Amino acid sequence: MQQSLFFNDFLGYSTSGILSLQVASKLCKIGSSDFFFAVSKTRPELLSELDFAMSRIQENNFYYVKELYSKYIGYSGSELFLSQSELSWLAEHGPIRVGYRDNYLAFCAQDPDTGELTGALKDFLELASHSTENAEIEFTAVPVSSPTDSLDMLMSGEVDCLFPTNVSDYDGEELHLSLTIPLMQTGMVAVVRQSAQREFSPQGEVTVAVNEGNPDYETFLNDHFPQWNRVYFTDTEASLAAVGKGEADCISPK
Repeated sequence: MQQSLFFNDFLGYSTSGILSLQVASKLCKIGSSDFFFAVSKTRPELLSELDFAMSRIQENNFYYVKELYSKYIGYSGSELFLSQSELSWLAEHGPIRVGYRDNYLAFCAQDPDTGELTGALKDFLELASHSTENAEIEFTAVPVSSPTDSLDMLMSGEVDCLFPTNVSDYDGEELHLSLTIPLMQTGMVAVVRQSAQREFSPQGEVTVAVNEGNPDYETFLNDHFPQWNRVYFTDTEASLAAVGKGEADCISPK
């Protein structure tokens, strides 16, 4: 990764080179990499030309190195193969048990006719089961009715992992849980009465209807809207009814 050295009244560096030219001027590029071009000693002019070309590419696209890594390295090599200890663990353990939130489409739900997993999680597990060259990973999907029950099942060892969960890094450490990077992303919206949508302001005095017993909503509100007043209801239908009656300004972001 290239790092740029700048000078104004101090000497410092930036990993991207994005600094105002009014306060800093680029002096040179420093840094190191595990990958190089090899140039014949009889063609030294190629080295300067390559260095110049690579510098121009990096200046025109700050994400070029990251994009190359993702395309050619991120999903290749040793990451495509399970180690011997991992293969032994799978053979002894059997299918990986995935606890998932029931009735939580479009992410996951239990099909009422077949009892099978459906939704985006199904597609991901099918992809993950064939993601390694030396093993086919088996998953068993276990529907869970509530977030509280799912955490209890994980802590007791009834399931090996959960989806989805919105536990913060701090809460994860406190609960001795390991969190992955986000599996997928979605937008969050607050559902308000049609008659009040012009007056609604997230920065104002807001009373939000929250499904009780759902730590995902609590974590999201704590992180983004800790100042909102909260009233709790048994389920989403009751929360929507409260918004319609004017007992709450919006339902917890969905």
